Amino acid sequence: MQTFKENKVLSSIFIAIVVLAVLAGGYLGYLQASGVPEPAGQNTPAETSKAVILEGTYVCLPHTDGTKAKECTPGIQVENKDYYALDMAIIVESGTSPKLTNGMKILAGGIIVPIEEISTDQWQKYPIKGIMQVEEVAKL
Repeated sequence: MQTFKENKVLSSIFIAIVVLAVLAGGYLGYLQASGVPEPAGQNTPAETSKAVILEGTYVCLPHTDGTKAKECTPGIQVENKDYYALDMAIIVESGTSPKLTNGMKILAGGIIVPIEEISTDQWQKYPIKGIMQVEEVAKL
């Protein structure tokens, strides 16, 4: 008789765990489909960031003080001479490696985060209007 009660308790625990796992999976699926809600009343980058396509010249970003750097920070200079930094992480993670060279005409599509919304000072050394999280890039 003792074995029957133990099996019943173990079965009940197992069913409870399965139900909780299904509910958690459903909630995660819902969040993935609808996006994670943002806290109300806060100015987040997602509210003011814009998806755009920029046409311009691929460049190594210049420094605002005129000094030259050893590294090349990728950027685009658009027709009105404004600069935008290019965050190519999405492109690289997808397995695509665009062969871009300095001075090449390109189209870049993605989300631009204005420089005013960047919390780090590392971008202050460049004369940029914002950072584009590049989702697509094409040579012209």
